[in-house]
Amino acid sequence: QSEVCFPCNIKMSGIMKLSHQLPVIFIVVHSIGVLLMMMLVATQLTEYPESAMLWNLFMVIDFPISLSLSFLPEAWVNGFDDEIEYVYVYGAIFAVFGGLQYLLIGYLLQFLIRGRPPFDSQSTDES
Repeated sequence: QSEVCFPCNIKMSGIMKLSHQLPVIFIVVHSIGVLLMMMLVATQLTEYPESAMLWNLFMVIDFPISLSLSFLPEAWVNGFDDEIEYVYVYGAIFAVFGGLQYLLIGYLLQFLIRGRPPFDSQSTDES
């Protein structure tokens, strides 16, 4: 028995089952990307100080939430040692704010695929 996607009226049993995991998948993929970027910047920062500019990739990936990073207080970002600032502070900021963004995107896609809110009490599975 396959269900019908609400907005498009297409039978999508495989996608429906996958839609339950979308928020988790998005957060895991985003977190792995942030961790890889942290490792890359940490290993290259002493030899190539310009490697801190690689975080600009996450300014694009995490758009539009990355625009709000310019409103953070200066004390949250500046005032640390360069390695701590460019590896750990930026990594934590992008992991938290970008992770929240992709969690919301996952829930939005889940809603669009399933046709009902993700926290609906009637959205139990029969599988």
